[in-house]
Amino acid sequence: MQDLFIVKDQVRIQASAEKIWEVLTNPAYMRQWEEMPENFGNEHIEQGSVIHYEGFSTLTVSTFEVNRQLNLTVHLPNIDLDPSAYNIAYRFILKPDHNHTVLDFEIGDFAPVPKAQQYYDMSVQFAETSLQKIKALAEQNS
Repeated sequence: MQDLFIVKDQVRIQASAEKIWEVLTNPAYMRQWEEMPENFGNEHIEQGSVIHYEGFSTLTVSTFEVNRQLNLTVHLPNIDLDPSAYNIAYRFILKPDHNHTVLDFEIGDFAPVPKAQQYYDMSVQFAETSLQKIKALAEQNS
């Protein structure tokens, strides 16, 4: 059994960090790679923005370094565990590399929460599909 339940993935995108940032922060694009709540508006996300998935989770933008890093802290209201007992976040890190950008993705650590393996497995699937969608959207708009 693993000690940490952190999903890590990476994709090389033939687009600028600015184009990828737009795909990561503009709800018009976000809806194409993430199932956004129906009541989420059309304004770009920014530091402190909250995405509330009724009955499942709340994501809060906790790091917002334009064209460099986007972190969304995860709160799971349906688990019997104080939020201070876990530290789960989505992390998107952009690294320019000549005429490409490397997008590092990480989500976790799910180890402290009940059903950690289930959350981990869902996040592996999310990474596999969402990163390819982000890549396609950013390259399409380059």
